[in-house]
Amino acid sequence: MHLQSQERDGFVQGHIHAVLEQPFAVARAALSEPPAWCALLLLASNVKACESRVTETAARLDLKVAATVRQTADEASLLGFQWRITVSDPDYLRIEMRAEEGPAGTRNYRLYAQLVELDRTRSLLRLSYEFAYSRTGGVAIRLYLATVARAKVGFTMEDGQPIRGLRGLVERNTMRYYIALSTYVEAQAASQPLEKALRNWYASAEKYPSQLHELTREEYLAMKRIEFAIHRSQKSTP
Repeated sequence: MHLQSQERDGFVQGHIHAVLEQPFAVARAALSEPPAWCALLLLASNVKACESRVTETAARLDLKVAATVRQTADEASLLGFQWRITVSDPDYLRIEMRAEEGPAGTRNYRLYAQLVELDRTRSLLRLSYEFAYSRTGGVAIRLYLATVARAKVGFTMEDGQPIRGLRGLVERNTMRYYIALSTYVEAQAASQPLEKALRNWYASAEKYPSQLHELTREEYLAMKRIEFAIHRSQKSTP
């Protein structure tokens, strides 16, 4: 796995290249429907709710993303993503999610997943997460980073220290979403129950305690059981 990030001209971006230990056909089947993306993104600690809406011509994911993991869905910010498959070939899949507006002066959110067949048993994934911010939005985000998230760091090392700031933020979210995607694909391939997927997400995130530790395992599991229960009840409501 390789993670990198960049920040320039009011724009911040993170990329992960990683090998999934699943055949392309299995990974592709797991990722090719909008409701699956709600289920996988909800594994991430900072995603509090997700609703997918699919019509004949478009698909939308309404994602509630929290500034702190202890926020509820009502307190979290809404990101309304347009979801679509832009390329679907026998050995290549590209999915794009786009949200034009975000909280605190942020905009142009993008989440891209590209999946390529590597060999008979493995797939190559490139996951990209990015957003832009206005001058006012930059002030708001930096205030958040200097207060609520002041202890948070990213993964890239510069001058012997992990980066902080906006690059640290985008690296943490990119990693959260990568772990969610890889955990979800693995769970689908093995027909694992939700409880196993939740435990696997937490175990994977805890490999990076400086960046991603926020809750104890039991706190995370209790929180996600409630959030998934709400998600399931909303899906069944006419």
